[in-house]
Amino acid sequence: MSIPPSSRRTVLGTLSTLALGAIAGCNMPSRSGDEEGAAYRNWLYDPSDYIDEEMRSEMWFESPTELVAAEEYLHDRVRGEYVNGWLNRGPDMATVEWAMFYADQLVNAPSVQAYGGSFDASTARETTATHGGSVDDAESLGSVNGYELVAYDEDRYGLYKDGEAVNVGFASEDVVRDLVAERAESPLDRAEGVEQLIDCIGFGTTASLNVQTGDDLEFTGSGVGYTVDGETTAVRFAHLNGEMSLDQLRELGDDSDALSSVTVDEDGPVRWLEGTVDTDRTALDGTMFHVGEAPFE
Repeated sequence: MSIPPSSRRTVLGTLSTLALGAIAGCNMPSRSGDEEGAAYRNWLYDPSDYIDEEMRSEMWFESPTELVAAEEYLHDRVRGEYVNGWLNRGPDMATVEWAMFYADQLVNAPSVQAYGGSFDASTARETTATHGGSVDDAESLGSVNGYELVAYDEDRYGLYKDGEAVNVGFASEDVVRDLVAERAESPLDRAEGVEQLIDCIGFGTTASLNVQTGDDLEFTGSGVGYTVDGETTAVRFAHLNGEMSLDQLRELGDDSDALSSVTVDEDGPVRWLEGTVDTDRTALDGTMFHVGEAPFE
């Protein structure tokens, strides 16, 4: 029995529009391979440090260099949004290997916007001001673990060095320093299931996810990851402690004529669907799992 479109929209409603969605028109990106200790991976701090109150966290990630490399295969609208979109306000896309944003909709936890690549420290410093104020007005606070730390106001800070630029918002100086210090450790050890959800979605070309807590402070969440490989793209939709069974996931995949080679699986609290879609038919933002079909023909 297929899931009715109205039910499907309800089930997948937690695939929230990300904080920068109105600007970027897109969700998050990913990278494949062994990401243990990867710089951007460790900017995903352990959210359970902040769950004295309810959380609704969201994250996107993208690899601009991979998007540029795949430009000829992308739909025109996607090419405009990703390759010629919001990131041009920061470093040259050809120098940005990864970019990510993490935030709590309820502002009960710090937000992090980070970029990594081959740009120099001067460009990185300018990038910290892209969303945080003017470099000329920044107050220098010395260094922390190899980064120069600046303050733009009492709750917004910038960190920069060769090849990396970071904005941290809704945080104190002590919290910012703690986040940097924790990057050398596995950041989500105490957030049960969240690390597993992120691992499942992966970091390929683009990705997006959201996690939230309920009254019992149990984490639930969902996300979509895409890895572009020329004319085709591998996609994975996953959820943590969700209500969709493997049979429902299979039906969801089979009902989308854009997806091929659909498989489903589970590991503990995480269930996921994998499939293949033509690169020029997808928006790389999870849209097809809202409406059950690829947005472009």
